[in-house]
Amino acid sequence: MTLARSLLGSIQRVSYERYKKRRMREHTAIRKRRDVSPRNLLILLFSLVLATAPHLLFGPAIVDDAYITFRYAENIAAGKGFVFNPQDGPVQGTSTPLFTLLLAAGRLAGLPCGAATLLLSVLGAALTYTFGTLLLKKALEKLVERQPHFEGSRPFLTGGLLHKGPYSAASPAVGIAAGISWAVLLATLPQWVIVQISGMETMLFVGLAVASLWAVTARRPFLAAGAAGLTVLARYDGWALAILVFAALAWDWIGGMRNDKRRMKPPLTPQSSALTPQSSALSPQSSALSTQHSAPSTQSSALIPQSSALSLQSSVLSPQHSSLSTQSSALSLQSSVLSPQHSSLSTQSSALGTHLCLAAALFLALQLLWVVYAFRTFGAYVPHSILTKRVIHSQTFWQGLQTHWNYFLGIEKNLPWLSGIWLHSRLVAFFLAGLCFLLIRRGWAVLLPLWGVASVIGFSMAGIVPFKWYFMPALTAYTWTAAWGLWAACGYLATQWGAVRPGQGTIVRGAVLWGLPCLVVLWVAAGGLELLLTGREEWPRKLSSQETSYLRGAGWVRERGAPGQRVVAGEVGALAWALPEFRVIDSSGINSRAAYQARLADHLRLEKEAAGSSVSIPPDGSAAWVWQILRDRPEWIVSLKRFLHLVEIESTPEFQKSYHLVHTIENPPAQAVLIYRLQSGSKP
Repeated sequence: MTLARSLLGSIQRVSYERYKKRRMREHTAIRKRRDVSPRNLLILLFSLVLATAPHLLFGPAIVDDAYITFRYAENIAAGKGFVFNPQDGPVQGTSTPLFTLLLAAGRLAGLPCGAATLLLSVLGAALTYTFGTLLLKKALEKLVERQPHFEGSRPFLTGGLLHKGPYSAASPAVGIAAGISWAVLLATLPQWVIVQISGMETMLFVGLAVASLWAVTARRPFLAAGAAGLTVLARYDGWALAILVFAALAWDWIGGMRNDKRRMKPPLTPQSSALTPQSSALSPQSSALSTQHSAPSTQSSALIPQSSALSLQSSVLSPQHSSLSTQSSALSLQSSVLSPQHSSLSTQSSALGTHLCLAAALFLALQLLWVVYAFRTFGAYVPHSILTKRVIHSQTFWQGLQTHWNYFLGIEKNLPWLSGIWLHSRLVAFFLAGLCFLLIRRGWAVLLPLWGVASVIGFSMAGIVPFKWYFMPALTAYTWTAAWGLWAACGYLATQWGAVRPGQGTIVRGAVLWGLPCLVVLWVAAGGLELLLTGREEWPRKLSSQETSYLRGAGWVRERGAPGQRVVAGEVGALAWALPEFRVIDSSGINSRAAYQARLADHLRLEKEAAGSSVSIPPDGSAAWVWQILRDRPEWIVSLKRFLHLVEIESTPEFQKSYHLVHTIENPPAQAVLIYRLQSGSKP
């Protein structure tokens, strides 16, 4: 009997292992089919159309900082290395190595930097819309599964959000609608569109980050780690996302181990303990029967009635013994069946841990490649641009928080037509509702909002004044949370209507769930479109008017100058990109180490002089660092009058003796670009 039970257990284990492997293959195949389903492909197609529309409607408005990356990409493609000026050696003046290398690869393929950045911008925005939609869909589905008060009575016109059971397959319709409405909302915000057509790496950065967060929710550790690694290479503040991603993966692994331990507790203990008293109760009776049956034969004649009674009792107890034996064998068989499941759970936990370690290895491998190159080429991992910005664009932590608050109030000092509180006033209520539902859900839906919070805190702690493209992670998280709150709140209202009038008002409930959020999204999107379409031929030109002036100035200098001459630039991007054969000196110090050393020395001197007093240090320092740069007598100075302390030094005899104004470029509404040339005979 024992041999047969062991053989049966072995057969059960082998069968279970084969079944488990087959189910894993089927699950993997189903998951892959779901990822490339026609529905997801339609979402991707819609996202591509939505990402391309701003470029077709408004055209490019490339900012000066984008031209800096263009110059690095041009030098890499020309074989000069990761340099800004080949004469000055390598310097990491850009904080987006991935974007720079992609542009360089495009140049090697014959694609201009402007066209390459357009394609990357479209790709990044499409990734953002697609994976943000899938994230919102999953978040709404999980909210319905976890909160029973979201359950309705009829699925008609509700897409299954308010109903569970046989109609739960229809629930993705609401999640997709919510995601698409969020994508439309984000794509029509002027702040987002301005950055999208600016030529910066921001769209690619945000797209990779949102894709990484989606991979975490889909339990794809390799995809999550790979996307997080590329996000860090796309911009250094991607480290905040990488930490969040691996914390979520580790939390998921730890939670899985805890669940496995709970499942591995033997459920047969109560039944086994219930059988033990019965066996112990029957043992004395069996021993009594044996003793009485072994009595002397001389008493057998006197105990005939008692013997017949005992025989009757033994016949009664025998079925109980056989029943106990049957139950014990059944328990043994069930234990032999469950033991492979327990071992499978432990194997699955160890597999998840192995996958997490391999995902971390993939992430570290991506970073290690750049870390080794950065130390060997630049001598440091931290970009030179970040060190310089901490000197010329510094601010305190609380000033950083105030800057983000002003941004979300809609205050744009350089763009008066964007001023106002329309963004905040139309979205803040739904954003607060989204925060409330996030506290209720406490699941994967918190990842994207947490990334926005981490971005705000990170930039505030970095002590650097954020430019408009640095706000995009927080803006993405803000609008996503508002869309989540809007659709979840409408779902809750529709559910309450169904609870008050069960079986009635199906059309009203559907209108609340579908119509109300769509109207709100159209209301907010209409405000953004109104601002964008009002003078859409004018505002893109105004945004890039300063860069246009610098490009015209570069053409003027190129016609009258000679390759290899030095040009001091107030703003370096567009001018340097248009003068590839000239040695352009970045007065900010971001791409020129000598200028950075001069500005740092001036900043430290002013700090020492202002110590113990209430005097604030001017952001541009004093004119001492300008004289330090002009000491070597560069041939050209191209700048706005508000840079390089030109208002202060232009009238000094020393400056007038060395330089004279040779040309002025007017391009309203941009400020005039002044071009100074070194006097003939002037020596260092």
